Amino acid sequence: MDFKFGWILEPLTSGDYPETMKKIVGSRLPSFTRIQSEAIIGTADFIGINYYYSIYVSNCPSDKGVRNYPADMSISSKTSKTDPPAGKAPATSFPSDPEGLQHVLLYLKEAWGDIPIYIQENGKLIWSSLQCSQKSKKIVQTSLGKPRPCLPASLLIVTVRTYLTICFA
Repeated sequence: MDFKFGWILEPLTSGDYPETMKKIVGSRLPSFTRIQSEAIIGTADFIGINYYYSIYVSNCPSDKGVRNYPADMSISSKTSKTDPPAGKAPATSFPSDPEGLQHVLLYLKEAWGDIPIYIQENGKLIWSSLQCSQKSKKIVQTSLGKPRPCLPASLLIVTVRTYLTICFA
């Protein structure tokens, strides 16, 4: 998570990159001066996220000697526990995962405090434009899992200021 969220948010809340990134990336990661660190702490007005689906990750250290962003993360990822072979999945195969969005929101809250969150994009691919207009309201309910009054108490502590659904037809 440090290579996805921490890379951006940790400097804005603590003035420096996550320790794991500094250890793995080393001298390829620019450093902040004391003045720069002090200047950026607390400057995040909000967190904006786009969320469509979850991915499964597993540890996959790179042994090829290549050092770049994907290799530094040292992960293998897929969209389901039983992915079909590459190029064989239909365009709509990314599964909707309301609980995944809930986990992301709670993670952001626990890791970086009560910074307001704007969900800028959330939705799914629907083949018919008629279906798209009819299903837009349902996406709001299925993306967060339940209507807001019924959300788990732990999720109600997250400050979500905007929630925008996108329907691709």
